Amino acid sequence: MEKSGRKVLVVDDDAAVRAFAGRVLGREGYDVVEAEDGGSALRAARAETDDLVLLTDVVLPGMNGAELAAVLRAERPGLPVIYMSGFGESELEALGIYEVGAAYLTKPFTPEVLTLMVEGALVE
Repeated sequence: MEKSGRKVLVVDDDAAVRAFAGRVLGREGYDVVEAEDGGSALRAARAETDDLVLLTDVVLPGMNGAELAAVLRAERPGLPVIYMSGFGESELEALGIYEVGAAYLTKPFTPEVLTLMVEGALVE
């Protein structure tokens, strides 16, 4: 049974991170869709009719996580977005991909922190 009736789209070019997040969220009752880059994430999101939460790495090959979120938010206003990154705020700012006020999950993260972040995104 899906938790809160929402699916989580997990986007990361690291298969181990995707698998870890998928296992954690699946155990918590979320339906999880995984994608390895922005293009596959767009295709997956566009194939879904259910509400989504986007959990995306900030640095991805091709389209970065902020660009992905912008495209999907234009198509799905109010889309909850959680960014994941191993980079700190200043490093992301230097790369030009830091979004002020956004939800950030610092890698590596624990199952508990991941779950709390997704639950928090659902109540906003």
